[in-house]
Amino acid sequence: MNIRFIAAIAAGLLCGKAAAIELNIENCTLQIGKETLKPTDVMTPWRAEHRVGKDRFHLHENEISKPKQEGDAGWTTKADDDRWLCWLTDDGDVAYLLGYQVDAEGRFTDYDSPPRLRRLNLKTGSWLPDLPLSDGGTDRGEPGGVIDVLAENGNVVVLTSLTKPRSDENERPTVVAYEVRCFKSDATKPVWSKVFPAVEDRPYTGGYLWGIPPPQYAASAIQHLAWVGENLLVCAEAMQPMLCLNGDTGSEIWRLERVWEFQRGFVGPSVYSHFIGRFGVENYDLKRMDIEEVRKTFDKQYNCALVAGPVVVPLNARRGGRSNHSIFLAVARGSAKSWAGYLSNCIVYEFDEDGKPVSMATLPQMVYGAQRSVCEGGVIWRCQNDTFVKVDAATSAPVVRMGGSGIDGISRVAWLRRLSYQEPEAWFITGKARDPVAFGDSHAFCLPAGGYIARQADPVFRFPISAVDLSTSLDTELLLKVPFTGKMPIPTTNYSSTTLLDGTQSYRTRMHREAAITALHISGGQLEIVLGTENWSASVTFDISKVLGRQPISRRKPTAEERLEVARARVKTLDPKSLDEMLRTASRGDDVAIIKALLEAGADPKNASENGWTALMTAAAYGTAEIVDVLIKAGSDVNARDGNCGGQTVLIWAVAGGKEPKAKIRSLLKAGADMNLTSENGFDALKAATRNNDIPAVELLEAERDKTVSNE
Repeated sequence: MNIRFIAAIAAGLLCGKAAAIELNIENCTLQIGKETLKPTDVMTPWRAEHRVGKDRFHLHENEISKPKQEGDAGWTTKADDDRWLCWLTDDGDVAYLLGYQVDAEGRFTDYDSPPRLRRLNLKTGSWLPDLPLSDGGTDRGEPGGVIDVLAENGNVVVLTSLTKPRSDENERPTVVAYEVRCFKSDATKPVWSKVFPAVEDRPYTGGYLWGIPPPQYAASAIQHLAWVGENLLVCAEAMQPMLCLNGDTGSEIWRLERVWEFQRGFVGPSVYSHFIGRFGVENYDLKRMDIEEVRKTFDKQYNCALVAGPVVVPLNARRGGRSNHSIFLAVARGSAKSWAGYLSNCIVYEFDEDGKPVSMATLPQMVYGAQRSVCEGGVIWRCQNDTFVKVDAATSAPVVRMGGSGIDGISRVAWLRRLSYQEPEAWFITGKARDPVAFGDSHAFCLPAGGYIARQADPVFRFPISAVDLSTSLDTELLLKVPFTGKMPIPTTNYSSTTLLDGTQSYRTRMHREAAITALHISGGQLEIVLGTENWSASVTFDISKVLGRQPISRRKPTAEERLEVARARVKTLDPKSLDEMLRTASRGDDVAIIKALLEAGADPKNASENGWTALMTAAAYGTAEIVDVLIKAGSDVNARDGNCGGQTVLIWAVAGGKEPKAKIRSLLKAGADMNLTSENGFDALKAATRNNDIPAVELLEAERDKTVSNE
């Protein structure tokens, strides 16, 4: 089931009998240290709110509305079949939703059947035609359900499961394949689609408990779709391989199967280098082994599955080679005996964008895949037992070479911290109903425990909230105080009791009772807390931007104009005679502001070094696509040749450089670069792409060649 859908369901009411107490939500406060804050907004009854830019949209059951605001009358619309709706994602203009059925008490029962991917125009509130999930073919199965939707950069990618027809309506559908479809955001006909077979399902190795919270299980919460540059990562389920597809055509670039087989190895005695390979052996040794026999032995020992990722992290600096991103995955690896889901180790892997292993580490806590944030060149995960971990991208990958040295392949765990919560002495202590997490720009917010009532005569429900600084890992306790009316009933089942120092009786239950926090949301400095009772829900919002840590919760990045002003000041300190050389040097990096400032100061974009290297050639080989665009616009020669590497052209260097090659190739071809020009050894851009096994670049250049031929 889609994780975002589960989160939407879980944020709702706490089903059950009528509550014995009534919360006075308007008079609640949030205590942070010595500061006591009052709500800036109270929403009762609570409705799921989705923010798209500056606009807000409310979703409740089968209805979506855009509230009225100055200059906008707003709108309200309902599902055409009265199904309840779940908001999956949006692209700024269109929302993509699923419909589902509920029982008489409003509890989820099933998705649309057949599945529908609904589209809503967010400007007008009008429904658009559904995106088609099938072309009508039956030989490969029928759509079983929507797994994930990714709407970014003018593309809408949809991942669905394909099932074989059921012979009995009570039979559980069997997934036989998965399909990825890519649409342009304004079209209903897919640009491409790809079907790949399903492998084995992940076996459930846990138990089912009723009445009390179960022990923590190594559940899978996978990010099924993600962009890595201009390519698409697809990971359908916990046992499926990770595929890297060409974002333009859907063709497979590489696949990574059974990640959990990778282990660190060591080579010696004359080499003394670490490496990461399947089963801990080098590739040349692996080719001499009976891989199927080794795999059978491995499977008899371990029960493994993906639990998190792939999470794509852009690199702050080039690691070397062709990689500009790191891809993080987490797996559970436990004994093949019973209860592996409760006994598994958590192993984090880091791969480059070519699917090659870079680092790995075993963590002391299992990660929760859905609770994550990309932050400062790494990934932050929430883990079991109220723990957070930050894993940074490696600066280099292990290399086996004569003479030894090199890194050991262990991931850079920047910090790992378990929350420091001290349970209070109180008359009544309850457990958590949900375990929400909200990641902001500088802090993550979560619940270290359930609520409590300090004294029976004090009608205030207190709920602790932890704020974890994402830079230092230090946590700060926030305390939500909610007064109530009525009498809190003493539990009769699933509780324990003790006598406090003052002689009063204290009651403790692992379950939530009467009221609980069900969701947390953070936007800028606004923290929204959703509270639920047995038949009612509401939310309160607090402005914590100037209180928490005495620092704004949002760390605003400087604007492009501000960066340009700083660059202009730097350029003023340079010798005017060095501007051309500085332009070539700066073109190796990613600071577009300094490029613009140098050009403004008079640097010549056509100037070449003694070896024939222009700034554009340097940017094509080592810089970013944005810098290439700036230099093209400034008039740099798109067909220049080097004088020390065999007369290779700017276009050939864009192919060979490996950093954002497709974007650079498109820009150069559009500006008039001749793809037929060859180097001294007869290599043109297409041959260079073929030699590098760069499938996306090959397909792009072949398409350009075919287009040129057809025009002639």
